[in-house]
Amino acid sequence: MLSFLKQENSFMKIIVRVVLKREKEKIKKKEEGVYEVFITSPPKNNKANREVESILANFFNKSLKDIKIVSGKTSKEKIVIIKEE
Repeated sequence: MLSFLKQENSFMKIIVRVVLKREKEKIKKKEEGVYEVFITSPPKNNKANREVESILANFFNKSLKDIKIVSGKTSKEKIVIIKEE
């Protein structure tokens, strides 16, 4: 699952608080290492998590493979790691 952690690349760990069922996607930095992500998808069939990963990838200018939810997959508060170069 976290195969890129085994490499010598560094990563950033952040906390993400998800706000569901909004009209448009957006992301707000609340404090250092804590972000609030507003999503439009329902929390069904992993759609919400995929949307969160996509928003984070765009915000940090990374590919989807560089974003991993490591904790909180069924919660509104998640721990996410982002691969850095």
